[in-house]
Amino acid sequence: MEIKYSESKKRRERKAFTRINELVNKIGDTEKIKVLLLTGSPYATDINNINVQLSLLPHTAESSVLLPDYFDNAHAWKIDEPRQFIQLPVAHQLTTPHVAKYYGQVDEKGRYIKFGEQRKYFPHVHLFTVPFSIILESELTSVISQGCFDLSIPYPGRKNIVTQIKKSWASSPLALRESLESVIDTPGGEKAFPLENSKFLMSQEQRQEILNPIISQLYRLKQQKDEKLQNLLKIIDFHCPKEKLVIFCERYPTAFYLEEAIKSLNSSLRIFSTIEKLKMSNISQNPWTKWKKPLKNLLQLLIITP
Repeated sequence: MEIKYSESKKRRERKAFTRINELVNKIGDTEKIKVLLLTGSPYATDINNINVQLSLLPHTAESSVLLPDYFDNAHAWKIDEPRQFIQLPVAHQLTTPHVAKYYGQVDEKGRYIKFGEQRKYFPHVHLFTVPFSIILESELTSVISQGCFDLSIPYPGRKNIVTQIKKSWASSPLALRESLESVIDTPGGEKAFPLENSKFLMSQEQRQEILNPIISQLYRLKQQKDEKLQNLLKIIDFHCPKEKLVIFCERYPTAFYLEEAIKSLNSSLRIFSTIEKLKMSNISQNPWTKWKKPLKNLLQLLIITP
């Protein structure tokens, strides 16, 4: 069974990695070939993302199987937990603070790195935490404890439904509402999650009975009662109109929600968001085309998503 799994895995990765993998390990002489992989966020998805990248390095790791000659990639570098990554002899974690500390130079303007004759300065970043109370805390905590979002085959990482619900919950009322509506729409509904081979352990009728009252509360929630939004408005009032602001949002509905809410509560601000209402169902649409003049001359507040 193990050999069949390895062959199947190899076929799935053939387009992206097999040619590089075979070339590196065919040469196999560390004096002739050097491999340097740079990745901005190796922890972005799950452990397999890191291991796929590590498999492109020369297969010189000590094998953990009894008969390595009978297994594909037996000597490939791999990890079982994310924290093991920086402990590998072939891996090194290089962060901006590390570069600034050990490779940067200092003058009267600040710390910089030289690119040829040009000096590129590190920005001065000040991080602040603004505490706020999450909405419907007791209701959502109870729903999660009841297993309303549990699947027959759990999804890893960011695809996990409970993880998506929690991120939406912390993001905005609209993001939470959209996620909950996807839960009660699954399977077959307009907003249904694409669960493929998995399914919710709780029946759709049970989920609808539990979640519909919460969704109704979210529809009735006033912007003035959204503590996180009110804290943001205070920050905006402090900086605008003297300064221009950029707001980063992880969830598409949150970007739309903020644009609509800020416009209604502070109509004097000139705002643009990279997300329009149509983009929630069609994110390939380019909203920047609706601006005909240079953005820098028009905007005071920009809301963007990844």
